[in-house]
Amino acid sequence: MKNIRVIVPVIICLALSFYIIGCGSVTGGGGGGGGGGGNTYIAADPYIVGAKFFIDYNSSESWNPGEPSSEAGSNDNGRFTLSPTPTMDGTMIISVKGKHNGVDYAADITRPFSTLESGDIVISPLTTLVTNGISLESIVYLLDNYAGITITTADVKADPMKGMDSLNRFGVTETALQKIRSTICIYAVMNIINSVEVGTGYKVTYEAMVAYHDYLEQMGELVRNGISTSELQNMGNSLEVSGLPRLTARDIAQSAVAVANHIVWQVQDTLPTPTFESNPLQYSIWGADLGIRFYCVNNKDNDYVKAALGLGPYAPQPGVSQIHNPFNGVTVEGGCLTAEAFKLNDNGTLEYVF
Repeated sequence: MKNIRVIVPVIICLALSFYIIGCGSVTGGGGGGGGGGGNTYIAADPYIVGAKFFIDYNSSESWNPGEPSSEAGSNDNGRFTLSPTPTMDGTMIISVKGKHNGVDYAADITRPFSTLESGDIVISPLTTLVTNGISLESIVYLLDNYAGITITTADVKADPMKGMDSLNRFGVTETALQKIRSTICIYAVMNIINSVEVGTGYKVTYEAMVAYHDYLEQMGELVRNGISTSELQNMGNSLEVSGLPRLTARDIAQSAVAVANHIVWQVQDTLPTPTFESNPLQYSIWGADLGIRFYCVNNKDNDYVKAALGLGPYAPQPGVSQIHNPFNGVTVEGGCLTAEAFKLNDNGTLEYVF
């Protein structure tokens, strides 16, 4: 196993001065289609958009005529359909990776599929470990023992974002956040291991997870600090005047993914001697600022958000101060803000890309 240096950089806190609140609700993207046979197929990490999948019946790891596949990419809530309706057991495989949070999705996620299953059929980094021969109990053990993240065996194949849209900073609990912590942590660690263990067709096994447990430990610490009830409280406290939709757990989960991606990129840039930058404060600062940005994206049509961001012909609302504007000086056609617009630079600064 490669040695890992832990660097604790000095981070200058980004000024966040949002003097506005949240009552109302956040809409979480389109509904999405089921998969036929009464099932709903979901690509979750937290949600993967524009991805396509197929069910491999003959273990060829490539699509063959007659095998169910998705014609359209997954929607904003990760939902996709398969046609024809699956009639045999097999392995669900991602064929077009799509994006999550506006950046290219990197993992080759898979999932064992059985015709005996019904309801939500979720494919995620956790289900990929199942395909790789790691038992549900072992996945739970790895997360608990090394990453400090406690989930149940039922959580491994569950939608980690289910119900998150309805959770505000007062309703969310640490337990409710564990599933999304687990999938973000595993996605990051899988990508790092695959970068170190170069080779075609390398699959992350239980032995590999144990061998690289340092990654699990440090990413687990970052995720626990970045996706927490305290972060929801801190971000929510910045939005304390009526007029704005409330902050939800989905906002902080999306920001956490953006930061986790950045950390993975940093590690990959230091190969072949990987350096893992681990600093919970750094993670929280980035997470809070990115969380506010994703919040603004989700609520781009709210008049108070438009006023705060200086978008459109809106006068400042009563009690709303002009915030430290992440979009300052940028004219966005039609006031449309997208996740693709956010970039986290190597030096920790945030940039608006258009």
